[in-house]
Amino acid sequence: MDLVVLRASVVCLSFSLSTFLASAATPNPLEFSGFARVIMGYLDDENAEYVGYDNSISIDQQSLLGLQADYRLSEEIAFTGQVVGYTDDQRSSGLEWLYLTYTPNSALQVKLGRQRIPFFNHSDSLDVGFAYPWLTLPQQVYDTAFFSTFDGVLANYQFTLNDWQISYEGYWGRFDDEIHLDSQDLDTQVIGLFGVNASVSYRNFNLRGSYGQGDIDIEQDEATQFAQLLRQFGFTNNADWLNANGLLQFYQLSANYEDLDYFLRSEVTKMTGAGGAVR
Repeated sequence: MDLVVLRASVVCLSFSLSTFLASAATPNPLEFSGFARVIMGYLDDENAEYVGYDNSISIDQQSLLGLQADYRLSEEIAFTGQVVGYTDDQRSSGLEWLYLTYTPNSALQVKLGRQRIPFFNHSDSLDVGFAYPWLTLPQQVYDTAFFSTFDGVLANYQFTLNDWQISYEGYWGRFDDEIHLDSQDLDTQVIGLFGVNASVSYRNFNLRGSYGQGDIDIEQDEATQFAQLLRQFGFTNNADWLNANGLLQFYQLSANYEDLDYFLRSEVTKMTGAGGAVR
């Protein structure tokens, strides 16, 4: 069984829009940009299915269109909004980013609002296919997180020391929306969501590690009813496994090397939870 996936086209566009609010100090403060991804896939086995693909040619599993607007209020303050339309029914189309950025100096940046949660190496570029060397991101790693955005604050501090580039990042907030899990749309709330990550680069080498956690509450009526039935028959451990609610912890470690001729990328993740949310 082979899966053939082709990135049929990648489109990127960017332009600026002058407004009547523009001044000589801040010319063209409003900018629009966008990206599109068209991916065609085919599975050469009529008795199997993988990540939505079967033995018929499909372009509606991972294709998407994104539009972004950036408005710079001053040298230190900017606003960003992004909407993305997905062909995949497992991801909800709509508002992805809406945040304010405060940059007091070249080393520190603070974001407040809805933004991408920095679980992975490619968290900020999950939907921008030309930002990474694969046709699709590795499912074994990037399918471990079932939500990719959060509402809150994120601070990033980075500096250079000779040939070293060092970055520290921390975030805090919450998630309150629906997630698509096992062909169901489930109301999900994550409170007390926070995490830290650090990245160290030396010439062509990069090392990154991250940790995050949150208290998760998923409405799973069918799983709850089944768990109650299991408890009645004495299968307490199985019933506890079905309960995904409680403290959720995420770990990530990656090591990369890249030059003009070769690259090597590795990333390991682990998610642990009080119940069945262990991957």
